[in-house]
Amino acid sequence: MTHRSPSPLSQLLHFGLQSRSQYVQAIASGWNRAVALLAVINVVLVGFNATYIYWRSSYLAHIPELVAFYDPVRGISAHPDTQRYLGTVDRLKEALDAGVDLRAPEISERLADLRSQSQQIIIENPFAISGQTEAYGKLQQQIRDQLNQQSSRVAWDEFWSAAYLEQETPERAIAFFDSKLRPLLAANFTREIGADGGFVEQFGWIDTSFIALFAIDILFQALYRARKHRDVSPIDALLRRWYDVFLILPIYRWLRIIPMTVRLQHAGLLDLRRVIAQITYVPAAQLADRLSSFVLVRLINQVKEDIEAGKLVGAIVNPQENYVRVGAADKVERAIDITLQLALVRILPQLQPDVAGLLRYNLQGSIGDSALYRGLSGIPGIAAMPQEAIDSLANILAQATCQGLAEAYQDEDGRVLFEEFSDNFKRVLRDELRDELVQQDLEQALVEILEEIKLNYVKGVPDRDPEETLSEADRLLMAETLASPAATDSSVL
Repeated sequence: MTHRSPSPLSQLLHFGLQSRSQYVQAIASGWNRAVALLAVINVVLVGFNATYIYWRSSYLAHIPELVAFYDPVRGISAHPDTQRYLGTVDRLKEALDAGVDLRAPEISERLADLRSQSQQIIIENPFAISGQTEAYGKLQQQIRDQLNQQSSRVAWDEFWSAAYLEQETPERAIAFFDSKLRPLLAANFTREIGADGGFVEQFGWIDTSFIALFAIDILFQALYRARKHRDVSPIDALLRRWYDVFLILPIYRWLRIIPMTVRLQHAGLLDLRRVIAQITYVPAAQLADRLSSFVLVRLINQVKEDIEAGKLVGAIVNPQENYVRVGAADKVERAIDITLQLALVRILPQLQPDVAGLLRYNLQGSIGDSALYRGLSGIPGIAAMPQEAIDSLANILAQATCQGLAEAYQDEDGRVLFEEFSDNFKRVLRDELRDELVQQDLEQALVEILEEIKLNYVKGVPDRDPEETLSEADRLLMAETLASPAATDSSVL
């Protein structure tokens, strides 16, 4: 029969379908990578937003542009009291730089205003609303240490006095203020409070755009999986990726690290298999060891219960109609047929000398017990004749039996007889198995065998190191992985 090569049209259609499949897979892979990277960006933004207030002082010192951009997002503005204080210090500094005398009324007015504002800061504590109590304490500690005073009130009054500035010089006093005190005062802020009594934040609007995108992706993934796998509904697909719900929750945003990590793994941008394997190594080994013992004991106990309840013998004697079957209709009959074929066609011919020996023994007994032989055995030469005949007859019968059965099975008519013999054998076997004593003996023997297996296996489990077993399994898996060509999964995950 000649083989027809595919037509150009069929080849073109096949190439088109293959190209379309590769194109779809490329789009799906690119989409997965894009969403995974967006998840990384979102998690970074969430972490930055959560720690912004704590690190705002550092940002203000090193990246003031970032603070100017992000303060409105958090509803943050510079505290008016501390800003007014810093403005008063700046005007004092300008006057001193212009050469105005420390005893001049303008300077005295500025110093009196700073002393008043310092006392107001001590009393009202403008750092409380921003939660910067540590900065407030450090501010008071710095001025007390500088003036060697126990009271912050006394220290501030002395610092903003003409006598101290004359003693310390204005340049050194202002330099100390700019280096030690100004950063603490400049970092203080206030937050806008909304109608609900909470702080006003704009980050929720930024996060909402990510949540909307993630929600679309999650819905798309569920519909795609439901279409790809007919036995999976969209709800099932959503439940299988339950961790994706953290991407659309406006609370506990830090949990988005979980779906982000999974998506990076699926997109091939991050390989955490070794890390996860090492983290879960010991727990997995112990759990697998316990689980394997549990499964084995549970399985053996279930089989024992079925045997003791007579279900096993009952399945052989009276097959149930509602029993779920796989493959051939009756595996018991099939097993018996295979056993008979092996015994009569393959095993028995190999045991022909043993069969001949059994026949020889039976023939000797039968002839020796006959009255005719006992009467003739006294005649010289007669005693040796039956032994030779018995040997020849036993060999002939053994050869005829063994070879005949094997040849009969190959012959069409012989096969019919063999099948009839097999049917009769199975019928007689079933009839004999219906005997209660036989059933009890068989069930008892099987139960004892299962009990021995259970006891010996469970007893031997503690002698094995579960971590060593898991290591061996990992080596086998790694060897199989290296032997097979790597395949990339570009499907939507």
